[in-house]
Amino acid sequence: MRTKSLFIPILMVAILAACLAPQAAAQQKYAVLISAGCTTADDTMINSEYWYDLFFMYRMLIDRGFTHNHIFVLYCNGTDFGSAHANYQTGTVFPGLPQITDFATTKANVTNIFNWLATGDAAHGVPQVQPGDFLFYWWMGHGSWDGDDVSGNHLYHANISNTGEQVTDAEFANLFKLLPACVIKTVFVMTCHSGALQDDIQGLHMMAHTSSRYDQSSFSDFYDVVHADFSYFITSALRQLTPTGAAVASDANGDGILTVQEANTYAHAQTTSSETVVGDYRGIAPKIVLANAQPADPILTEFVYSRDCAEDNGAVPPICVSTTWYEGPDLWVRWTNDGLTELQNPEFGQPNFVYARVHNIGCTTLDATAALSWSEPSAWMTPAAWHPIPLPPLPPTVAVNNLVPGESRVISAEWDDVPLPGKYCLHDTLNAPGDPANASGQARMDNNKVQLNVTVEDTVWGWVKKYYWWLENGSKEKTLVDLVVTKPVFAVAAQAPKIQLQLPAGLTFSRVTGSEIVQSKLGRCWRSPRKPAG
Repeated sequence: MRTKSLFIPILMVAILAACLAPQAAAQQKYAVLISAGCTTADDTMINSEYWYDLFFMYRMLIDRGFTHNHIFVLYCNGTDFGSAHANYQTGTVFPGLPQITDFATTKANVTNIFNWLATGDAAHGVPQVQPGDFLFYWWMGHGSWDGDDVSGNHLYHANISNTGEQVTDAEFANLFKLLPACVIKTVFVMTCHSGALQDDIQGLHMMAHTSSRYDQSSFSDFYDVVHADFSYFITSALRQLTPTGAAVASDANGDGILTVQEANTYAHAQTTSSETVVGDYRGIAPKIVLANAQPADPILTEFVYSRDCAEDNGAVPPICVSTTWYEGPDLWVRWTNDGLTELQNPEFGQPNFVYARVHNIGCTTLDATAALSWSEPSAWMTPAAWHPIPLPPLPPTVAVNNLVPGESRVISAEWDDVPLPGKYCLHDTLNAPGDPANASGQARMDNNKVQLNVTVEDTVWGWVKKYYWWLENGSKEKTLVDLVVTKPVFAVAAQAPKIQLQLPAGLTFSRVTGSEIVQSKLGRCWRSPRKPAG
């Protein structure tokens, strides 16, 4: 018997994982199916589903072009259940196949299957998942919501009923991380409270569809035989047939190409005993077609983006709730190059510093560039009218080299030509190999761009305000007058302003200390350095 499947309790999960080279489709497709309990009798509610749901899912995969040698099954003690129903008998449906089960369902085997897929294990007949491969994963069983942590994340565990073991949400997340970078994971989970998994397993190239919200139970019913509701509907949708062969209209647009997104929509509408939850990070579900020899459309492996709002995960257009899209939190201004992240309104009359945060949500280390700029409000969507930051002859872009997968990095540039007080738009445009920015100036329509609307202010004393001083000698004799100009001593010398006085043509000084008389465009001026002067 070939060892090939192991997984976790009380869940029905389907994961499609594929590691794709840039613009390349999957080369091999594999599946892992795990049922976290044992069926001991036919037609028994909350028992028979362990086998019926597993067998129906296996049959769907075979119908969709998966091979027996590329499907790894984890069930009960490692042997098939002998059902009296012909549609659930291995020998009847798959003549010549001794059984579909490869491994017993234990917590150790759940860990093993992920490790074996990550590194390959010839002794158990498990290949190493390669870039460009596609992995489908499914889980069925019981699950519990264990409250929330201090950050408000839902805590969860799944039960392996035949061993009494548990797998927590954190352990699930760590298992997925064992897979190679860029693996596309589409997950279907059938357990009570399975929605509590969503905040743990969401991430790069992950689509997760759970049978219920975190605070809900999931249910079973009789169809042709006993099935868990969500398990029955998602498998029927993906197969486009019920177990008895009735057609299922899950191909919503009727184009003959069933995507995982269409199957999700159908299963969500049909499952009425609970509310299913879809978490589709970066929208990969429309790109996955199980029936294809290469099941995933080209999916970029090199991806950079900056957030248009706090919730932005790189999707286009972003889903912004807490803020509007032109208040991007990954773009901000500081008066000095202090590295702080709190936004300051740009200050007129002095250099400012623009900061931007760049995220690598691809699966390769890359070299990107960030082009910072500002524009008048009327030119917010016209890149040709944007003013570069910094000014020439400095390079128009900031290099973001060796940005590793999952890394977020802050870059900055000095902004010397801050315009007159008023409202303006700041922009950050990112480019990376395989992921160039588009030509549109609409930041919300390109995750390579982010816009921040700012108000340039003039709040620092003396930068542009003019003050008039009159000196009058009321006597008939010449007299000496001391003109003493002082200003605050700043903790940071670079923050201290300069003071300049335009001098009347006939005004002379017998002595000037701590400053100088210069000829400027204004005429003859008294100018102080960046320190107190008299």
